[in-house]
Amino acid sequence: TFSLQYDKAMKWVQKKVKQTRKMSMQKQKITLQRGLVQKGFTNDVIDEVIANSNIEQSEKEEWNAIIYHGERLYNRYRKKFSGHKLQDKVKESLYRHGFKIETINKFIDKKSDHV
Repeated sequence: TFSLQYDKAMKWVQKKVKQTRKMSMQKQKITLQRGLVQKGFTNDVIDEVIANSNIEQSEKEEWNAIIYHGERLYNRYRKKFSGHKLQDKVKESLYRHGFKIETINKFIDKKSDHV
């Protein structure tokens, strides 16, 4: 029944939100939706659970996630690229990770001030 599936799905989502804390909010939602589909929940249940779960990240959590991924990407691409090309590569990767462009630009500006 719907309520039984809803309860199980909500419990699973709450558990997974803790594990996906370092992801962007957009990527977190996609990951949770895919996981629920793989578990065999109906689309009605999935939509309802995603809408009612508190996936919303605070700006601080989003910022911590972008710092985590951004630093990792900077270290990876620093070996091959430098200057503006390095910033572009990091920006592309962070955008693919689902971060907002405003947050990415803010991170790139802070990073370029330190370098």
